[in-house]
Amino acid sequence: MDPFSTLETWLNYLNLAGDVAVVLALAGRKLARVYRILLLYFLVDLLASLLGLGFDRRYAYQAYYVGQAVKWILAFWFILDLYGRVLAPHPALAKFGRAAVGVLLAVAVAVSLPGFLLELYRPYDPDLNFFLFSRFERTADSAVAILLLLISAFLVWYPVKMRRNVVSYLAGFTVYFTVRAVGLTAMDWWRIYFQQVDAAVLAVALGCMVFWAVVMRPEGETQTVSGHGWNPQEAERLSLQLDHANEWMARLLRGGP
Repeated sequence: MDPFSTLETWLNYLNLAGDVAVVLALAGRKLARVYRILLLYFLVDLLASLLGLGFDRRYAYQAYYVGQAVKWILAFWFILDLYGRVLAPHPALAKFGRAAVGVLLAVAVAVSLPGFLLELYRPYDPDLNFFLFSRFERTADSAVAILLLLISAFLVWYPVKMRRNVVSYLAGFTVYFTVRAVGLTAMDWWRIYFQQVDAAVLAVALGCMVFWAVVMRPEGETQTVSGHGWNPQEAERLSLQLDHANEWMARLLRGGP
């Protein structure tokens, strides 16, 4: 057997174990309700993977398609959730940010979906349909990755009070979706290296799941402050800048002067 095929198979099984580890860690540490989107994401991933193992190739693909579609909806949900958590002290900016996220993700789907649906009229071919779906998935995951990178850049620069678990939550998903977006692009461009790229993506996904299972703990619910901790004066200036921006956005949303 091809060594990359063997590695890919083992990584798939290890990712199943990673799904279970994250779910058990969140449930056992009583964090499931607080981070329910993370819990649902990996429950869906686990279920889709188990269904894929239990059917022949055609139905395994279908389980993958449905699972990825549901996971993408959850990804949209947790980005909105993250914007709400990160900008909680600035409700007007949070409201604007969530609206902007909704528009950007809707545009990403609108751009990629028509071509994907037209291609599905071709005769059923598992390999063709998989790569067609991967193009749609690549656009969606790229949009999610860009939004997560923007949130991360915001937190690196601006001082914002937030829970340490939220920082871990964001950091893991930023790496997870960025690598998935890059990996799906590479799979589409260099199909001969599909197994190698898929193995690398699975390895990174496993690393993220191990990270969450280890780091997400009750003591991580304590507050921390992001951005410019090395320069208190600059941090104070940026904090005032955020307050002014929130006031300006609040007036704009009210339609007042």
